[in-house]
Amino acid sequence: MSDVIVPSTLLRTDAVYRSFGTRAQRIGCGFWLAHPSSDESGVINPFCAVSLVLRGSAVFTDHRRVRTTLRPGMAYARLPGRRHSLVYGPSYAECWIDLGVAVGAIPETTSLIHVERTVFSPGIDLSLVRRIDRTLTALRAADVAQLPVLAIELLAIVGALVSLE
Repeated sequence: MSDVIVPSTLLRTDAVYRSFGTRAQRIGCGFWLAHPSSDESGVINPFCAVSLVLRGSAVFTDHRRVRTTLRPGMAYARLPGRRHSLVYGPSYAECWIDLGVAVGAIPETTSLIHVERTVFSPGIDLSLVRRIDRTLTALRAADVAQLPVLAIELLAIVGALVSLE
């Protein structure tokens, strides 16, 4: 799907989660390399998370039991309260955003991400992937007072991903 070469510096496992109040106000982002025991079956998250496949493939089964083979340049959303499963192939890598419960309600309630369509194909925009990397660094270093602004930045990145399709 995507012939963009992702730099090795962006193919890594690195994550940061921060909370600016309750667990419902937890946000995070990162990069992840799957390993053989990474598969998820029947998981229900309380938060909204969006991932962009950078390398490899995986099979994503959404809450409607629709199975999609994910390839580089495809993105998928794990919506709050909805069951999903993932089976990762070899060499799978992704970048991801966890919007938490409070901010994570926005994509679904505003129809930014539709419940019936949790997989989309924005392609790999390296400037957007680097933006996630910069936001990860900023989250790691941020004062608590800066976290609400970074939560909005993460939401803006999700909006940018959706708009690229």
